[in-house]
Amino acid sequence: MYYLQKIFIDNIRFYRTQKNLTQMDVAEIINVSTNYYNGLENGKYFPSIKVLDSICTGLNILPFQLFIENPFIEDINDSTKEHIIMLREELLSIITKYLQ
Repeated sequence: MYYLQKIFIDNIRFYRTQKNLTQMDVAEIINVSTNYYNGLENGKYFPSIKVLDSICTGLNILPFQLFIENPFIEDINDSTKEHIIMLREELLSIITKYLQ
């Protein structure tokens, strides 16, 4: 398993549990099978851009939030927050260009 995949797995679990959702709930919200979603959280699969977009929409998060090591942005210093905001803007730009 790649390090980025581990960060992704930790974050989808984090945001799912923060919203008190089961894997089945999220699978239904993002329109995938429960087995597939379980495979995402257990590292068996890595999602396509379409599924990533559905996850972000379904969990009401921004794409960059799935790939940062610490989702607790309140706990980090201002300089790091500025870098995360810049990264977010760049990532959104790249994703927007890719989807066009």
